[in-house]
This record gives sequence, structure tokens and C-alpha cells, in this order.
Amino acid sequence: MSKKALAEEAKRIVQSKNAAVTDLSLLSEAQEQQVADIKAAGGEVEVTKCHRCGKILVRDKSIEAEAGDLCAHFDASGITPEYLMQHRATMTVTTLPEGMIKVAELHKICEREGIPVNRMVNAIGKDRGLSDPIDPRLKPVYFGNARYVSAWASTKEGLAVIRGVQPTKQQKIDAELAELEA
Repeated sequence: MSKKALAEEAKRIVQSKNAAVTDLSLLSEAQEQQVADIKAAGGEVEVTKCHRCGKILVRDKSIEAEAGDLCAHFDASGITPEYLMQHRATMTVTTLPEGMIKVAELHKICEREGIPVNRMVNAIGKDRGLSDPIDPRLKPVYFGNARYVSAWASTKEGLAVIRGVQPTKQQKIDAELAELEA
């Protein structure tokens, strides 16, 4: 594709996405780069940012609502930023317990095992842990800027639970015995 064709395509995308910034000094470096890319492609930049998280909005529907899809969902369900901060504080630990793995690592394991990632997310309590996990051993904790779950989730039994396969009777008996011994 020629340079002129690329510039025209970029301009078309910019116009169709309707990227809209009221105060350029408030943008992050990544957002500033986005604006620079749009300008370099010959587009005019008027940026609208999400009123909750501050991300640049590019879809017409999001610009109208002044919120991205997830933030609009939180607005509709009455979940406030204060509630989210308080909820995260209850899930945050100061020292990471032994036998924990990052959720990002579990994500890779699930992909490798052919388990849809949405099943993993639902199993650990959905986005931001706002729901209860399907198994107490799958309850995530925050340490630093990452979420962690028990390494049990990456075992055959844990992956079977995430996948939705019911554990065998023997596995249930073993789990109950282990819980009684603990």
C-alpha cells in the first residue's frame, strides 16, 4: 500500500472512530502518542475521555455516553469508584501467601489446556472479583498491581473445576479429608 493510501486509510479510520481531548496536558504518554498518531495521519483531534477511568474514547457510542463499555456497565449497575476501591482493599494482601500464582500465568495455562479464558474469569469471581469464586481455593488476592490465585488452580483438579467438569467422588472425598486435616 502506498504512503498516500495509508494516510487516506488512517484519516478514514480517524473520522469513523471520531476520536475526541479537551485538555491535552491531562493525557498519559500512551494517550499523547495516540493523539500524535491521529494528527500525523491528517486527522483532527478532539479527545473525549471516560469520566471514570480517563481512557480516550474512540467509538461514537462511548463518546456519547462519555464512558467506555465497562465503565458504562458499572454506572448502570450503581457500582461507584469508591466501592471498587474499598472492595479491592479487602482483597489486597501485604505479604503474598506461599503457593500462589499470578492470574496472568493461570490465563496462559488455561489457553494451553484449551480452556476458554472467560471460564477462568468466571471461576475466580468475574471481573475484579466482584462475585464469589466457584471454589474457595480460586479466590484471588491482590499483591502489588497483580492478582494471584492458589497454585491449586493450575493442577489437573483445579483446571477441571475451571473447565466445568465435576470432580470425581474420590476427588471430593480427598478434598473433604484434606479440609478436615487442615
